[in-house]
Amino acid sequence: MQKQDATNALKVAEQAYKLDPTYSEARKVYAIVLLMTGQNKLAQEILTPIKDTADYYTDDRLINIYKQTGNQTEINRMNALRAQTVKK
Repeated sequence: MQKQDATNALKVAEQAYKLDPTYSEARKVYAIVLLMTGQNKLAQEILTPIKDTADYYTDDRLINIYKQTGNQTEINRMNALRAQTVKK
């Protein structure tokens, strides 16, 4: 992603999130763009309210961005939550 594209994507994603922070899709897209631009701490703050929900741990886009950024800890956490869901 070009720097200008990333900047624009971040602005749009942030606006969507701020319009309705309860809309999990806007929250996840904003966090994904944050992760893509290296803003990991803010991304984790944005994701924290939904981290224990299926909406979070079943989203393959998040797994993919964690793979791209080398966050094996979060991949393991998401996979463990997925496994618990299957066992129920």
